[in-house]
Amino acid sequence: MFSACLKKEFIEAKRTKNFFMTLGIAAALSLMGLFTVLMLAFLKDYISADQLGEFAVFFQSNYATSFMYFASFMATYFIIVIIIFFCGAISQEINKKQWILPINSGIKPSYLIGAKILSTTLIVVISYIFAALINFVFTILLFDSGGFDVLYLIKNSCFLLIFITFLTIMLVSLNAISKKRWIPVVITLITLIVLTKLLNEIKIGGYTLVSFTPLNFYQIVMASFDEIQQFNMTQWLSMSISTVLISAGFIIWAVSSTKIKAEKTTNFFDKFRKKIKKVKPTV
Repeated sequence: MFSACLKKEFIEAKRTKNFFMTLGIAAALSLMGLFTVLMLAFLKDYISADQLGEFAVFFQSNYATSFMYFASFMATYFIIVIIIFFCGAISQEINKKQWILPINSGIKPSYLIGAKILSTTLIVVISYIFAALINFVFTILLFDSGGFDVLYLIKNSCFLLIFITFLTIMLVSLNAISKKRWIPVVITLITLIVLTKLLNEIKIGGYTLVSFTPLNFYQIVMASFDEIQQFNMTQWLSMSISTVLISAGFIIWAVSSTKIKAEKTTNFFDKFRKKIKKVKPTV
């Protein structure tokens, strides 16, 4: 039954073009990152080193600079695209009564919400991987290593993927929990802007609190090599465990919240049938 719900979600994503639009935008952002590096490398020949100063690092054409621009575009614009496309993924279908027929046909609401979370996450993950492959191939072909190896690109791509996947799960789950479009948008933006900054100010044992949360995966991507070297095994484990536990918590909360909606749907049909029985046929 769950596989049927999942198949229905992919058919719906194909029909509404959400999958292709997400894939296309991710690829476009990846190419924008590459073009930015090429453009800055071209401009570098016309600007003296004294004029560049501390900004010279942004004009280098190597692996690190290429991935930095890729990560910046994906963590900013691609996340905005995810929020716009999927902030009402569940509430929109519920408000349009698209779940009435499946639920009254015997499909559990937990299957519907689980399929929606999984399909949305897979769409985002596939789109990101496609964009990352574009960046990976052209970075190796066009730019110098700059002291970084291919493993550097692979590891940072995986870290950024974890961060974006976590935000997607949180966004869709909050939409299922609240049944509103604006609530997941507000909470996601607060998490990215306010909560991240707040957790960076709180320290425990010499480490900032954000370094033990999923939000730190993006900071690792944008950090320097020396800063990454300072991370110990405890921090890596805590980040990974917290990502799994928080994501699972959102999913479980979202799945359990749909039971109330199923009961309301059933009551609606009961009342409708009672009204029909009260109407007496006229001769």
